[in-house]
Amino acid sequence: PKDRWRSGGRAGPSGAVGLASSTIYLASDLPVVNGSWVGLGATSAAANFTSSTVVIPVDAVIIGIVLNIRDKALNAGATVTATIFTSPCGFTAPVNTGISATVTGPNSPNCCATGFGLADVSQCDLLSVQISTSIGVGALSSGVAATIFLMIP
Repeated sequence: PKDRWRSGGRAGPSGAVGLASSTIYLASDLPVVNGSWVGLGATSAAANFTSSTVVIPVDAVIIGIVLNIRDKALNAGATVTATIFTSPCGFTAPVNTGISATVTGPNSPNCCATGFGLADVSQCDLLSVQISTSIGVGALSSGVAATIFLMIP
């Protein structure tokens, strides 16, 4: 019967609060070359981390990254890697979190890779992704897209 789940009793106590999660989306439609930084609709040269950063909204733990190199064909053994970097402010050199994702050629039709790890970040930290390519890859003319996963304690 439909009423079998209605006991008429009182609701039980609330359970423990679980972890929250969040995602950060980074992308550029501009050509991306080896050493470029990717931010929110922006890309900048290797020496310019600060211009392509987003800010971390709350204390969190970075747990992973997904990289898509869109329509860039890679030859056998060629690679494109996205690595997450953070910094407390633009005056401080960016620090490699150790979390990266690498697409390895030949890649057609696969243009996506994932990477996992754990890296604590604080509210107001700056974050960007640096793109590294193996020799001969050249520019990623359609840009790239990356998604970063956060757990919020």
